[in-house]
Amino acid sequence: MKEVTAAIILKDNKVLIAQRAAGDKLAGKWEFPGGKIEPGETPRECLKREIREELEVEIKVLDFFGESIYAYHSGTIQLMVFWCAWISGEFTLKVHSNLAWVNRHELDLYDFAPADIPLVEKLKAVININHTLVIETIERGKNMNLIQVNQEKCIRCGLCADVCPTEFITMSEQGPQTTEASCIACGHCVAVCPVEALDNVKAPLAQQLPLEKIPVLDAETAAHFLRARRSIRCYKQDAVPREKILQLLDIARMAPTGGNTQGVAYHVIDNADTLRKITSVIIDWMEEQIEKGSSWATYFATSVNKYRQTGHDVILRGAPCLIVAITAKNFLPRGRDNTHFSLAYSELYAPAIDLGTCWAGFFEACATSGYQQLIDLLGLPEKMAVTGGLMVGYPQFSYKRLVDRNPLQVTWL
Repeated sequence: MKEVTAAIILKDNKVLIAQRAAGDKLAGKWEFPGGKIEPGETPRECLKREIREELEVEIKVLDFFGESIYAYHSGTIQLMVFWCAWISGEFTLKVHSNLAWVNRHELDLYDFAPADIPLVEKLKAVININHTLVIETIERGKNMNLIQVNQEKCIRCGLCADVCPTEFITMSEQGPQTTEASCIACGHCVAVCPVEALDNVKAPLAQQLPLEKIPVLDAETAAHFLRARRSIRCYKQDAVPREKILQLLDIARMAPTGGNTQGVAYHVIDNADTLRKITSVIIDWMEEQIEKGSSWATYFATSVNKYRQTGHDVILRGAPCLIVAITAKNFLPRGRDNTHFSLAYSELYAPAIDLGTCWAGFFEACATSGYQQLIDLLGLPEKMAVTGGLMVGYPQFSYKRLVDRNPLQVTWL
């Protein structure tokens, strides 16, 4: 996966966009300017260099805005976008065919490259009630403009301050105020407001859905639902539409994460030949572990022998799809914890769209060991690490009873 950066450069409440030149694979498409990260570069260093080379201006790279992962025919890219301030220089066309400064409404008039589209939608939401970009916060590094309060609506109830986990918001006689603490973009302050009086640049009101009443299952139904989740190891060979996989992962991104850090991306493999190669490579790794006298040798031997003798897929169980969770290596171990939360959401949601799942334990063990043959097969960037794997497909069988587990063990203090 190729790592690419892009800049949101602001001027007079407008954002700079650039059009790909003729001869480019995406000729005519518009994008936020930037480019590919070179070996040894940080994303911020890359962005400053690319903007200097492409536009002949100097910028200051500010806060991280967001990222998009998109699979083009030529390969998958991870597009990391930052708020940026224009420092000096005159904008010059070096590699693009055109530049434009556009406001929120004009963004819809341009045909953007597919990887940029989710970020365009996010940018459109980062608009205050007067339809102007809240630029001061980013340029000055202050907290004061991260929230906007409609003073006519605000009833001074203080709920936004009460639910803020970092005490970023406090209450005064004038209403909600910000402090020097960090905002983790959890969105609680906006979601709890009973009169829609508060907005937050990092968690815009426009991206939240109204909720009349929190849907709650009765205790017995909830218990049966959770107990009915099964690890599916027998799948129909029907392909899973990518729309369903995206639906599944869209729920995964809603999972709670430590400090709302999130940071989990997904590499989805639904090519049957690639899946077979993954199984074969992991079997090779298992045999190497057996030869080395690994503590897992006895456990691995059974699976290896069955595969060698029958060809039965004991690794991915014939699943037509494998979801590979990845995070930045410098985000470990939290990235792995966040992955477990996220994939658990996917597993619980899957039956609602007729899918079954199973944690790919052998796959994760091989990947986290750093087995190069598997890493090469996955084609991941050097700075990214595998943090989990989930088999996905249509279950071949249905289960008729709820199974039991070990007795509950509890100690009270």
